[in-house]
Formats: sequence, structure tokens, C-alpha cells
Amino acid sequence: MKRILTVLLTAVLIFSLSACGKDKGSTDNSKGGTSDTDVTSSEIISTETSSTDTSSAGSTASVSSGSGKTVSYVTSEITVKKPNPNIPANTDRSWHENPAGLCFPVTGTLDNEADEMRSKILSSNGSGVKITGTTYYVSEKGDDSNDGKSPKTAWATPAGAEVHNASFKSGDAVLFERGGVFRGSMKLASGVYYGAYGTGDRPCIYGSARNFADAVFTSDGKNVWRLREMFAGDVGIIVFNHGEAVGNRVSSRAELKSNYDFFCDTSDKNRVYLYFEEDPSKVFISIEIGADSVLFRFDGQKNITIENLTFKYTGGHAVRGSNTENITVRNCEIGYVGGSYLDGYGDGKVRYGNGIELMSNSKNTLLENNWIYQIYDSGITHQGDNCVVENFTAKNNLIEFCGMGAIEYWHTKGAVIKSVLYEGNMLRFAGYGFGGLQRPDKNMSAAIQSNAKPTGSNYNYAESFIIRNNIFELSTYQLVNAASAAGTPPTLDGNTYIQVDGRWLGYYGKNTNIRFNKSSELIIKNTWNDASAKLAFA
Repeated sequence: MKRILTVLLTAVLIFSLSACGKDKGSTDNSKGGTSDTDVTSSEIISTETSSTDTSSAGSTASVSSGSGKTVSYVTSEITVKKPNPNIPANTDRSWHENPAGLCFPVTGTLDNEADEMRSKILSSNGSGVKITGTTYYVSEKGDDSNDGKSPKTAWATPAGAEVHNASFKSGDAVLFERGGVFRGSMKLASGVYYGAYGTGDRPCIYGSARNFADAVFTSDGKNVWRLREMFAGDVGIIVFNHGEAVGNRVSSRAELKSNYDFFCDTSDKNRVYLYFEEDPSKVFISIEIGADSVLFRFDGQKNITIENLTFKYTGGHAVRGSNTENITVRNCEIGYVGGSYLDGYGDGKVRYGNGIELMSNSKNTLLENNWIYQIYDSGITHQGDNCVVENFTAKNNLIEFCGMGAIEYWHTKGAVIKSVLYEGNMLRFAGYGFGGLQRPDKNMSAAIQSNAKPTGSNYNYAESFIIRNNIFELSTYQLVNAASAAGTPPTLDGNTYIQVDGRWLGYYGKNTNIRFNKSSELIIKNTWNDASAKLAFA
């Protein structure tokens, strides 16, 4: 396979701590919302539509690629697109065909294959699930005081739907209108199908309370801007122009020194301060701010299907459940998630956020045909203490640019991983993206991340755990961490391994960490027992 130059983005490291996939429990509906108590309507200004050229706010860096060549590039450079005929009137939706790597471009060996897989996921219309109960509707044109039982009497928000959880019955459905943007979070009800209706793009569920490009930014010192609005939860992520730049979180106001640095003052109602050379409201068309929230959450609920939805812009998790049974997440897009502080964990400065998290006991889980990218921690994870994970399947997912793991699992002694299958997934660019750049633990990223060492506390006892026919393509650290202190690692079969020569291959079982080099094929086939593995150097 042809050697492809891979650009490892190395920017100025942001000294903010990170989560290691630990639990974040159910979040109140108020989490991630905003309060306008400091803002009057007269103070809100509109985004300018006059001609603006460019705002180049980047810095130049040089890095050595795996082939030994040195490449210069510009990080966090924004080309302002005002006006631009390609930008839709509704700037709450991304106008980018592929927003995953806009600010963090990486070239891979299998870019064409990834493009095909992404297109297939995005063009899917769903599984044809038959709705046997009452169908309820949510529309941007709706009203939460309606009964929700027809498109003409639709609810308007996720919170408006959640209010009726007690009245939902098994076989019911809650459908969001395609082409719409719905802001807020909700708790799901057992037995309910959550999906889309109408025509057009998938409905978007955003943690960001609104597009803050038209908010008031007050000057608070040289190149420092204070957002007048306050947040009910800790702000973990800021995304500019739907991925053209991502804010760099710093730990204090004094550390605001470069464009896109931001500080959330948790001691003062989560006020946000942003460093930028000019008023952000006059530069950007879209500013999405994700405070601490879980967009779709369930705890103890069962028999739930989530399909054909887009989840973005939250500082917590996109989809999170605990003690679950019969959960399906299919044909969804999940991006730009995580970065908030995890309440009650460590020193209070540990950041977290996963795309899909199943915590504690889970039985009969199916995660398939999802596109997941730009996640602070992991794209998909199952984890917990003294629990049982049984019949867990993750297949045909495209997962890219996750700071820690594309797929993560960890289970302490006393827990059992039973009948688990990862199959047909394309797992790319672990450790790249905003999470990889901002987390301090650089030796954590992997396509498969057991969050363990061979003798670690994450025991990872497994029965019938199979990882087959997946593609592991490029990681800033390891490709595979399948450590098991219990000595029962997953069975590997027919996977493809693509990594920079000399970078880390990873752990397997109780084996020590090993490098990816010309000896790796024999190790993977003979020691790791993936007899039909395919290998290539990036």
C-alpha cells in the first residue's frame, strides 16, 4: 500500500486536564442552557453581512511526518466567508460537506473508502422500523403547548417532548422534522422510537442554546471579550463556523493569550471570556457554545431506538445511558462533543465527554452505521464497576478524530464483558482533533482503547469478545490497547492495521507495549492471534 504523508497537528498545548472515560451521570434538563438575566434585547446585535475578507489568526508550526519529511502548516486559520453564496440562509446548520477535519486536516491511506462510508451513512433513510403506537412530532414551527400528535400540532423543543414522558407507551414514536435545528437536551422514555420525519437533512439536536454569533461580546481588556450571557453549566467547547476553528480552553483569565483561547469562570455563573483580535460577533457567521449537558439520556430505561438524528455542540455526552436493555443507535451523526469539567471527579478540572456512552449494566446494545467525529474523549464506550455487559454490538461505524479512543471499554474486577462484537468499523485518527490537542495525557489515544495496562485496575474480564474486520488507521499514540489484567483479551480476526513506522502498535492481553514496525505482522498474527490481519505503513 502506497505510503501516504500524514500530518500530525501539533499546536501549543492547552493546559487543561482530561477525563479518562469516567462516568458522568444523568444531567438535569437545565444543564447547558443559558440565562439572559444579564442581557436586554436592545443589547443583542446582529451578525454583519457586509463584505469581510479574511481573519488569519493562526500560527505556523513545523512537524516531522512518519516518512521523515518536514511539513509547515498554519493552525487555526479562519477564512471568513461573508458573503458566500454557498452558505445557507439558516446558518445554524453547517454549510460544510465534511466538517470533521476542517481545522485539523489529516491525510489517510483510506480517504476514499472513508468518504464512501460517510456518504452511505448520511444518505441512509433508516431501517423502516414499524411504529405500532402513537406518533408525536417536533418541529421548529411547533409549540410546546400543543398535543404533538400531528405535524400541524407539533411540539417545538426536546424539552417540550420530555414533559410527556409519563404518557408515552411502548410502541410510540417521537419524530423531529428534517431540516430543523432543535436546541436542548431530553430524557428518553422506555419503549419509544426517536427519529425523523419529512424531507431534507437530518434533524439537528444541539447542546448550544443558540448561535452566539449575534450575541453581545463586551471588551474586557486588550483582545479579550466577555460574553454577556451566562450559562447554567460549565462551558467545555466553542466551535466557530461549524468546525473551521475550535476554541482552546485555558484554566484562567490570565492565560488568554492567543486567538480562540477561552476561559469559563465557573466561580461566576460560568461566564465566558474569549481572546480574539476583534469583536467575534463581527467576524463569525456561527459560534456554537457547548455547556455541560447530555443531549439524549436514559437511566434504567429500555427498548429504545435512536435513528437518523444529528447531535452536536455539547460539553458533555451526546447520548448516554446506564443500566440499560435493548438500546439501538443507528444512522446518526455525532460531532464536536465534550470538554466540560466532570463534577465530583479528581480535582474538579478533569474534562470529559463521549459520543455514545453505556455505563454500568447493559444488555442487548446495537450501535451501527453512525458517523462520529471530534469527540473530546471517545466515540463509543461501555464501562463500569461490578457490572455485566452482554450482547453489545458496534458495527459499520465511521469514527474519526477522537481525543482518547474511537471505541473505548473498561471494566474493573468483578465486572464481566460477555458476547461483545466490534465489526466492520472504520476507526481513524485517534488523538487528532481538538480533544487530542487539548488533553494533557498524550499517551492515551488509540483506535481501540481499553483504558488499561496489563496489570492495571481495569481488569477487563471477557467472555466471547470479538473484534473483527475493522480498520484501524493512524493514531498519535497506540493503534490498539486491548490490555486485560484478567488475561482474557478480545479475539482479533481479519483487522487492518495502518500506522506510522516506529509509532506504537499497543497492548494486547498481558503483553507489553510494542512498536509498529516490520516485525509487527508476525507479532499480530502469532502473538495477538489475528492470523488474517492486514498491515500497512502510513
